[in-house]
Order: sequence, then structure tokens, then C-alpha cells
Amino acid sequence: MSDHSRSRWDRSLPRRINLHVPLAGARDLSGQIHRRIRQAILDGLLEHGQLLPSTRDLAGQLCVSRTTVGTAYDRLLAEGLVKGRVGVGTFVTASPARRSRTAPPPSPLRPARLWATLPTSRGPAGTDVRFDLRPARPDPWQFPFATWRSELSRHTNADTLRSADGPGGVGGPAALRSALARHLGVVHGIDAEAEDVVVTTGSRQAVELAARVLLEPGDLVAVEEPGHRDVAALFTSLGLRVVPVPADGDGLVADAIPPGVRCVYTRPARHFPLGLTMSDGHRRALLDWAARAGGVIVEDGHDGEFRHVGRPLDPLRALDPSGRVLYVGSLSRLLRPDVRVGYLVAPAPLHDALHKARRVLDPSPPTPVQLAAAAFVRDGQLSRHVRRMRAVYAQRRERMIGAATRRLGEHVVVHPAPAGLDVPALFRDPRLDDVEVARRAATAGVSVAAISDLTLTGRYRGLLLGFGALPADRVDEAVTLLRLAVETP
Repeated sequence: MSDHSRSRWDRSLPRRINLHVPLAGARDLSGQIHRRIRQAILDGLLEHGQLLPSTRDLAGQLCVSRTTVGTAYDRLLAEGLVKGRVGVGTFVTASPARRSRTAPPPSPLRPARLWATLPTSRGPAGTDVRFDLRPARPDPWQFPFATWRSELSRHTNADTLRSADGPGGVGGPAALRSALARHLGVVHGIDAEAEDVVVTTGSRQAVELAARVLLEPGDLVAVEEPGHRDVAALFTSLGLRVVPVPADGDGLVADAIPPGVRCVYTRPARHFPLGLTMSDGHRRALLDWAARAGGVIVEDGHDGEFRHVGRPLDPLRALDPSGRVLYVGSLSRLLRPDVRVGYLVAPAPLHDALHKARRVLDPSPPTPVQLAAAAFVRDGQLSRHVRRMRAVYAQRRERMIGAATRRLGEHVVVHPAPAGLDVPALFRDPRLDDVEVARRAATAGVSVAAISDLTLTGRYRGLLLGFGALPADRVDEAVTLLRLAVETP
């Protein structure tokens, strides 16, 4: 048989499994092996058609004779649980329904008290999601798969994999850091060198790195209220004390930051979840606070690229004259959630500590992914994709605002957020339970977020209507189902 024919033959066979068969003592070894495998088949752990290890391999693994394993296999064969094929091996032939297994004894372990105080995250309810209205989600099917696959293939080889352990790997590949620094300068007016950029596995890790390097347990961190509950939970899990600061129609109110606050986390480009854009005056007031109080600002550039109304405002990092702003960004938010590449832009005095912290937490995204991202940004593919998707999302936004106003207007006030991939629809009747409405919507196949579930205090109630992952021609049907969920008693 030729090597080519053999490889095709091998691929047509089920893969052998690595079977764990614990043995107790030295008595009745064949019986122990038989009972362990038999029980695994009856419990459904070994399924019909699976190829068991050869008698030679299992004997070597268990340090017993081949005859001992062969005797166990013969008993399984006699019971009709397995079948042998000459030249191939021994297969499982039984297909029993998975039986309920004996519950293990209760564990005495309990989480630390902190985790009982944090909010419980609710994922998208229901399994049959026909309409994805979750917030801040780009359309995964608009992703340029062919280009990305080509770049991944080009950078998945021995040389690039060896480079993961090379110099400069802790902050991310130099190619990606340079490409991101150049992109930030051109698109956002942020003056940064490659050395200022630390590549992360997403924006959340970037925020965590900033907090770990800058703050001590017990320090005060200010966040917008309403604001992102999960980010506040992250700070709390690090032993920091979270202080809500009100946001008005122009964004976070700097004059309301209480004394003693060391750090402010904010999303000036697009407030979450109400969609506000921080005005130029509020931005400069916040920078004045940082200079006056000796504080630091962690600026999350969330959704800054997808601005639909008016001219984009300068990021705080671009306006910062004193080096007190750290900028957080993410390619996942622009491309696909599973790309998992984010970054943090920080001043030189923090570089060494950030590299140490990232090494402790998580070295980096996979090297081929980082290098593919570098080429994607450097060659202009990212900018072209964002320009194209900005037009697509603008159309979907208008469709969502129109449909929500027409079909839900008597129940909600729609706030046409000028940027981002979702629009908030606040309930007119504060007695409406937005979590229950979202649950009813999920049973109808619509995945949508309840605003009270996303904020610190739950004071605002409504639905955050994501349009990024929903084609424009499906918006009306989705909103019609939402209306039924709202009006169902």
C-alpha cells in the first residue's frame, strides 16, 4: 500500500482513544480492566464505533501482560459490547442510553466571600436564537475570512512559532505593536510608539493589567453610573473599592468625583449602556481632575470607530498633556469576538511593570494570530473593513431606530446613540421588569440584553437593542417579537 493510500485509509478509521483504567492492587487484574471498560460503555462514556487501545498499548500503559488485557477484551466481546476487526482493532458496538451516574459526595469547598457579593452574569437565554440583538457585537459573517485565513496560514510555521519565545514577546510582536501604534496615530490622533503598546487577549485583560500595575487593594476607583457592571465587578475582584460617579447628557461629571479616588474608568467615545458621547468640555474637565488630583484615567475606546452622527471627538489620550491617560482598545470589537486581540497604550514608566504583570496573568494571544493581526492592520485591511462596516451598521442602526420607534414607541423611549452597535430603549413604565421581558423574548428566539442587568444599580430599565449582528431585512420581525414580549402579561 502506498503512503498516500495508507494515509487516506488511516483517516477513514476512528481515532484510538487514550483510555484511563485505574487498577487497585494486584488481584484479578483482568477482571478489573473488564469491569472498568464495561462500566464506561454502559455509562455512555465510550460510544458506539470508538476504537479501543490495542492490547499491546493498554498492557504497556498498565504495566500488565498482554494476555491479561486480551482476556478482558474477550469477556467484553462475549457480552456483545465490543467487536474485533482483523488488522484494525477492537471497537465499541453497544449504544446504551447514557445512564444517570452516581452523584459524587458533596464537596466542602466554597468560594471566597467576595464572589457572593458580585452580580451573577446572565448569558443569552434560550438555545434557539433566531435574532441576535445582543449589544456591542460586530457581524461575524461580514468578517473577511479569506484574507484572515491566508494571513494565519502564512504565519503558522516553525519560524513564527519559535518566535513566541523570542525577545520582545512579552509585550507582543514588534510588528503588531508598530502597526497598532501607527493605526492609532492615523485614525485617532494618538501619539504612541510601538514600545507604548502592550498586546492583550482582549480589552478586559488590558483594563485588568492597568489596575494591577497602578493600584493597591483598597484604592478607590470611579466608574460611570450608569456604567458597565462587569467592569466594576472586575475592579472589586481585585480588592479595589468602586465608587459610582453620575453621568449627565454630556458624559461623566468630573466635579462629582469624590476625594481620594485614584483612578477613573470611562468610555468617552460611547457610554455603555446609554450611548452618550462625552462632550469636549467634559473631557477637558476630566483631564483637569487627573492633573489636579494626581489621578489616572483608564480610557476604553469602545465603539469609537463606529460613529454614525457628527464628527469624531479626540480621545482623552490624544488630549492628555501630562501622561495620565491609559488607552484601551480591541480588534475583537471591530472584527469578530473570537479574534481575541486587544491592547493597552501606556506611558514609558509603566512598561516594565505591565510586561511583568502580563507574563504573570497570561503571556499573549497565539503568535500566529498576533502576526496575522499585524499584517491585517499594517496593510490597511482593518481600515477598509471598518469603512465598509460603518456604512453597513449605519443602515442597520437607522432600521432599528425606526422599527423600535414605530412598534415599541408606546412602551419605550428610544435614544439614537450616535456611535456603537446598539441603541438603548428605556421603558416608559418603570414597573416593567426588563429582565423578565428579555427572558420572554429569548423563548421567542430573540436574544436581547436587559439594561438593568448591565448597570451598577439597576436603576435604569429597558432593552439594549443590538443591531451589529442582525441583517437590516430582519430587524422588523425581531422588533415585532420584542413587542409581544413587552405586552405579554
